[in-house]
Amino acid sequence: MKHWTVEQAIKAQKTSVPSDGRRGDPASALSQKSALQAIEALRVRYQAGHPFALLWAIRECARSGLVMPDWVAQAYIARLRLVTHFKLRTLDEAFGHCHPDQES
Repeated sequence: MKHWTVEQAIKAQKTSVPSDGRRGDPASALSQKSALQAIEALRVRYQAGHPFALLWAIRECARSGLVMPDWVAQAYIARLRLVTHFKLRTLDEAFGHCHPDQES
């Protein structure tokens, strides 16, 4: 699915829509394709020094029913270990702030 085109995701979406016509399922093919693109953009942001992007990537995985990519799992473990091994004092220090105006 990661290498699907948008057209392929739309085609899969059309075949996976429930019979009640409900749309917007976060685990649908199109939603997962969109989530994978968002996670890739978040990887770039995380690597550029924005640790809160990691929490957004975890959210995208959870929301869309995707398995965490290796970079997400490894980064999460490494950032949390900084707190549990007393290298950092708080989760804010490990993962950053939700609101950019709170960043120091």
